[in-house]
Amino acid sequence: MKNQTGSEQKDFQVALLMDDITEAKVISEAFRELGIYAHFYQNLDEYWVDINTQTPNLTIVDVKKMSEGELLFENHPKVKSGNLCFSFFYKEETKMLLNSTYNLNHFGLIKKEISISGQIISLLRRRNTELSLIDQNIELATKLDRVQKRTQALSEIAQKTQQFENQIELMNQFFNKLGSATNSKDFLRNLSSTFNEWEHCLAFGVYQLSKNSQKLSSIEKRGPKFKALPDLWLSTACNEGIKGYAKEMAEDVSRDYLLNAARSIEIKGQYVNADILILANFEETSLNAFDWSLFSERLSNLYRMSKINELTIEKDQKEMDAYEAMSFLDDLYFHQAQSKHKVINLDLSPFLGLLKEKHSNRFYWKSFIQDFKEELTRNLSGDFRFSIYGTQSILLFVDRENLDRDFQTLKHFISDFPYFKFFEDSSLIMSNSDKPELLSLTPSSTNFLRQMETKHLLKTQEIRPSSTSPVFNI
Repeated sequence: MKNQTGSEQKDFQVALLMDDITEAKVISEAFRELGIYAHFYQNLDEYWVDINTQTPNLTIVDVKKMSEGELLFENHPKVKSGNLCFSFFYKEETKMLLNSTYNLNHFGLIKKEISISGQIISLLRRRNTELSLIDQNIELATKLDRVQKRTQALSEIAQKTQQFENQIELMNQFFNKLGSATNSKDFLRNLSSTFNEWEHCLAFGVYQLSKNSQKLSSIEKRGPKFKALPDLWLSTACNEGIKGYAKEMAEDVSRDYLLNAARSIEIKGQYVNADILILANFEETSLNAFDWSLFSERLSNLYRMSKINELTIEKDQKEMDAYEAMSFLDDLYFHQAQSKHKVINLDLSPFLGLLKEKHSNRFYWKSFIQDFKEELTRNLSGDFRFSIYGTQSILLFVDRENLDRDFQTLKHFISDFPYFKFFEDSSLIMSNSDKPELLSLTPSSTNFLRQMETKHLLKTQEIRPSSTSPVFNI
């Protein structure tokens, strides 16, 4: 509650530094009428010490107490700094002492011979106005500080938002170039191509878990920024993807190949851990605030989609079972005039001979035939068909219009296919005689079966075919 001066009675503190206790009592009673209690000091040194710890709102100083021994009121630090509010009390016989107050910034004078209450009320109103202004300034300064902090926070948020939007746009540009893939091989090819073209990537390498989960192998790609990394044999199999210790190993090794700095990006498929590990050196300053976890997640999603596409590729249009192939051969035989296909037997028996010879070196059959079929269908064009006849042969029904081109492509494919990757010990060396062969075939189921029987007899009897044999190389 405020008194008639507008001051808060409870909080307003007054100090009286007076020489005469009787005169001090008169002033104290004037303050008490206004609900304000004053604290009386008769010695300057006592007052000097007390206001060091707590500053009164107003001090009434008797001009006779301006000094005491070596102490001068005007030399107090709070007087010099302007942090002390004071007024001077004088009477007619002491007014000559007012000369020493002229250089001090005081609140006015109180004369004994004039109404003390009236002078005090006037003094308190002025002081109350000043305190009110001080409070307002403090409040305004606090509000300004809050506004500045809020503005700074909003500015930082806006900056981070803009930075985030820029990095998201940069990420979207990367994925627009990457595109989608119908299989995991296409995904890796697109991935390598996009990283090679990405201006913020300085160098990169890619590790892939081997079929037996015992080795990290570098993918076979090329490009100005691509670095082939050495194979890493793992102490324990990573059956649930690339484990933490294998990732750390890859990171340590890759630093020597990637300009002594590497960031690892995991690409996950069906397992808890990664199937593929990208190790790269980036221009980190230009990728500040780049969301690498989101980047990894988006890559993983595209990789999973490519794996799903592999599983959902329609088999019926291109691949036939053995009985469908025999029927198709006879369709061609009995309706040759309408035939759009040339039949070729891709003979796997030379390769099977190598497998028998290297029986102690495990061969991953399932992975081999999956990759071999994918590459085979990628090398054929037009309206083609194929059928796998056990482990011995693959019947190819090649589009006649593309025969010459497809045949040359198939020859290169059979010669260049990385058969060694599907052996547990991939250091295996193969000769051309160990690779599958392309053989001509008259379109007839009977002729094909005879050809297979003839090859079997030649192998069991260890004789070479005669010039009249139906088996011959293209």
